[in-house]
Formats: sequence, C-alpha cells, structure tokens
Amino acid sequence: MKRRQFIVRSGALVVSFGAARLAEDLGLASVASAQRLNGAGSRQLDGWLAIKADGSVTAFTGKCELGHGLYTAQTQLIAEELCVPFNRVTLVQCDTELTPDQGTTSGAQSHPTNFNNADLALAGATAREALVALAAERLGVQATQLTIKDGVVSVTSNSARRVSYAELIGGRTFNLPLNPNAKRKSPADWTVLGTPVRRVEIPAMVAGRFEYVHNVRVPRMLHGRVVRPPSANATVASVDRRSVEGMDGVAGVVVKKNFVGVVAEKPWQAVQAAAKLNVSWTPGVALPQQRDLHARLRSATATRDTRMVDSGNVDAALAGAGTVVRATYRIRIKCMDRWGLPAPSPMCRETRRRSGPRHKRSGRSAVRRRRSWESGRRASTSSSSRDLAATASTARTRLRMMPRCCRRQSVGPFACS
Repeated sequence: MKRRQFIVRSGALVVSFGAARLAEDLGLASVASAQRLNGAGSRQLDGWLAIKADGSVTAFTGKCELGHGLYTAQTQLIAEELCVPFNRVTLVQCDTELTPDQGTTSGAQSHPTNFNNADLALAGATAREALVALAAERLGVQATQLTIKDGVVSVTSNSARRVSYAELIGGRTFNLPLNPNAKRKSPADWTVLGTPVRRVEIPAMVAGRFEYVHNVRVPRMLHGRVVRPPSANATVASVDRRSVEGMDGVAGVVVKKNFVGVVAEKPWQAVQAAAKLNVSWTPGVALPQQRDLHARLRSATATRDTRMVDSGNVDAALAGAGTVVRATYRIRIKCMDRWGLPAPSPMCRETRRRSGPRHKRSGRSAVRRRRSWESGRRASTSSSSRDLAATASTARTRLRMMPRCCRRQSVGPFACS
C-alpha cells in the first residue's frame, strides 16, 4: 500500500498543495521575490491536518527539524490549537508527496511562518472553529456555549452532552479553505505551548532508527558528485568524458552549461570519477582581496532589490524622531575549520597580544588544548561507536579542551554559532 493510500484510508486526504513555485519555475507566473524563503503552502485545510477515525490528529508541515526542536514545537502548536493531548498528534514533515510546499527551512523564518497567524497555526485555528461549529449544530446550542478538552466538545453547563472529534469528522475531510479570520487561542489559555515536553525526534536518533538523508536507499539508486571549478565565476571550456571511461561503477557524466558532475553506482566511485574527470575551465573574475572586501561590498552595484521587512516610511519616521542615533559597525568574518571548531575570535587574539607574556603562555596553552581536542576527535571518529555515557563524557572533555573564547561561541563540541 502506498503512503498516500494509507493516509487517505486513515482519514487524511491531502489536497490542493500550492503550485506557485512550479509555475514560477516554468515561467507561467511572475516572481514576487528574488529571494523568497517560504513556499506557497496550501490554502486548503485538508492540506495541513486531518482527524483520523480514532480522533487522533495528523498534521503536515513543510518546515523541517534541523536540530532546533521545531518538530516538537510544531506538534505542540497543533495540540494546543485543537485542544488535544500532545501524544495524540502525529506530525509529518517535508514529504514532497504529502506536505505543503513551504520553501526552505532557514533564515529564522519557520516560527514567524507557522506560529503567528498563517499556515500551520491558522490551520489549527480554522479546524478548531470548524469542529465547534459542527458540534454546535449536532448538540443544538450556540458555539459560545461549548467547551473543548482532549478532543471532546461539550456543553459548558452540562458536560454530559458531548461529542468527540472522531464522531464529528473522524476519517473524513473538512473540504474547507483556511479561514483568515479564525482566531488563535490566547496565550493565557495555553496548556501545551510554552510548557516543557520531551523532544519527539530524539529517541529515534539515539536508537539509530532515524533515517538520515545520506542513509536513504531506493531501488537502482545512483550517486552523484559535483566537479567544482578552480575559481569563482569560472566557465566550462571543455569536458573530456573519455577520461573516466572504464572506471568501475561510473554511469555517466552530466554537463549543463557550467555545471559538471559525475554519476556512479557507489559514493566512493563518484568521488574518484569526479577527481579524475578532465575539465578545462575558463577563469572568471577574481574575488577581491580580503583587505578590500568591505569597500567592494559597499560599492557594488545591486543586482536585485528584495524587501525582507517593510516597516513603513523610514525617512519620515527618522525626520520626526527626537533623537537619531547613527552608527556603523565593521566586524571581521569568522572562519570555521572543517570540523566545526571556530578559530579564536579576533577580540580574544587582540587581548592576548595586548596582555604581555602571561597571555602569551595562555595562548600556547590554548593551542595545546586545541591540538589535544583534535587528537581526541580523530581517535573517536576512527573507533567503533560507544555507549551514550561514554560519548557524553567525550563531548564534555572536548569542550573543556577548547579555548574559552571558542566555548562561548560553541553550542557543542562539533558546532558553533
């Protein structure tokens, strides 16, 4: 049974996903923004959630979990808006067959997109009001006389008169558009949002059941590797496909304008073929020197004008302000080594230079700690996996080995802000 058939039979027919992104790609619609982070979503309530025959809720989102707890938070959002227990909500994320197109998950746009008054939050509010309306009709009372708790709608003055979500619509579709006038629950009435709950996605990751994208396998699957140009803005002059002929597993060479890649049966075969493929490049315009980068960025001609935030007439607001504070801040670009450990910040290096011999010794000590940390990383990555307690202990040890300036910048031994 296909996933869509399973969802349909469970009472979650997903319909009417936005096709604006596809229309734009085909040149059938004007592009509203050259740098849009969010997709078109869906205007239909059934595109966002469904009530199954047992009264449980399945919700669909195009904003995915990236380690920041969004999966759990979105599950809380639906549980809150629909007044159902947290464990009665199942969230499906970023499945191109099932979920709305919400564009990218980046730029801190997921919360304003789904948690304000649109998309997933609006779907929850729309569904709740629709269910209350159905209950009012069945129970013969006004909607204002009803109360919802744990997926059951009851008459406030007589809780014996009640009807569940499963009885109202379980296993069927709403067939309603999102209601832009639907009111979200007041934060004062929240019982799920804003409360601590266990992260839903963590157990599968810890137990090795979560399928990461690099572990996905499908029948007749091939692997690709991009051949990178030697410099920015370089263009393809020629590609010698014969240079990889006869290599084990190589299925083909892909050339589209200035994109070059190889396709092979296994990842390592693709890596080897990409390294061996003979490509001639025409150099492009060189990047500016680091010392000239700031001036270059300030003087560059804009290629597009994208308005991310519209706060009204800024010039008029400044003209009417009692005090205007103007300042320009220039900071160095932080570099990241390949293992995610940030180099000591410019402020830290500057402090060491100014503080004399004592901080010079501290600087050498920091270098030794960093080398020791790198040795620990290499040892741990080459060894077999250990139990969780040992892994946590190793992580704490690495963090202690990091220079203090790096600890403040880091959210863990492998990642930093």
